[in-house]
Amino acid sequence: MEQAMKNGLESWFQPLPDQKCPYCGRILHQLTHTVASGQTYLLGIYEICDCEGAVRRREQTAAAKAKQEQYRVEQLHQGKVDKLLKAMDIPARYTHCTLQNYSVPPGDQRALEMVSAYVERFGAQRKKGMGLYLHGANGLGKTHLAYAIARALCEKEHAVICKAAVDILLDFRAVMDGALNETEYTAMRAYVSADLLVVDDLGKEHVTDWSLAQFFGILDGRYRQMRPTIVTTNYVDDALIRRLALQSDRETATGIVSRLHGMAYDVPMSGKDYRSQ
Repeated sequence: MEQAMKNGLESWFQPLPDQKCPYCGRILHQLTHTVASGQTYLLGIYEICDCEGAVRRREQTAAAKAKQEQYRVEQLHQGKVDKLLKAMDIPARYTHCTLQNYSVPPGDQRALEMVSAYVERFGAQRKKGMGLYLHGANGLGKTHLAYAIARALCEKEHAVICKAAVDILLDFRAVMDGALNETEYTAMRAYVSADLLVVDDLGKEHVTDWSLAQFFGILDGRYRQMRPTIVTTNYVDDALIRRLALQSDRETATGIVSRLHGMAYDVPMSGKDYRSQ
């Protein structure tokens, strides 16, 4: 066995014929390697020519390899983004929404600036567990911004859940009715553990003790685990508390709003309803 290995190694270090540089004609010799004992071994590679043609060829080869690697990385990235976007399942009406095509209501440039800065610095905000609390009247583009943020962060390879509040409740109802192959615990865990959760139109859903408990569980869980959450609503503070407590207890409703202020930057939105223009 040992002799066979020795013979195999020796076959790798047999003298190779000299080569000529195809660009300048210089003779290129086989390289050698000397070990500490003084013994010299032939290597299976040649000298590198430093003529202009050879240098240019190496640069071209390196550039081609770099381009190929960049393409591979881009394809891998796009595959991950496509998978995340598919999982997010953006409603057809909002698939076009980006920060770049958001129509800023007159006098509301600050909201877009805050949202854009948040997306740009999401890594730091994620560590702090901070989200956004967008509130204002109908037709100011809150939902557009919500889905635009979600898309932008999916493109940074973050797992995002972005749903209307009423659809979140429908998910939990489907779990309870056995329509989905999961438990209420696993459903809650998915909402609590996502890199980013976006809850659109909080307060529009039919509020009951049960629905309020679901939202409190989600927001409290994310608050405790420092997971960033973005909420959009037509209501603010007292109005939202009254809405959430309409058919439930005010204490839980107040707790939800309190959590929002502790885990999200306040983003008031003003202007005119663009749907009426």
